[in-house]
Amino acid sequence: MPENCRVCGKPLEQPETGRKRLYCGVACRRKQEAALDRIRAALAHVEGMIARYQAHPSAWGARTLPLLEPKRDRLARELARLTG
Repeated sequence: MPENCRVCGKPLEQPETGRKRLYCGVACRRKQEAALDRIRAALAHVEGMIARYQAHPSAWGARTLPLLEPKRDRLARELARLTG
């Protein structure tokens, strides 16, 4: 379990029993939730564009796919890191 807040890095006081804390307060929890929402939305957008270009190949899609796939991978890694 983390000894510091996942967002701001402040030391956490863990309770003796029950669920361990991950965040120092509500503000940090909300900041993390907002970051996750932004990354999930961006990932869904990129995956939708990739699916569209793969379903209907075109010259534009052929140029764009090599740019979108690394972006999708980067967003997926960032999402895994934040949910980790």
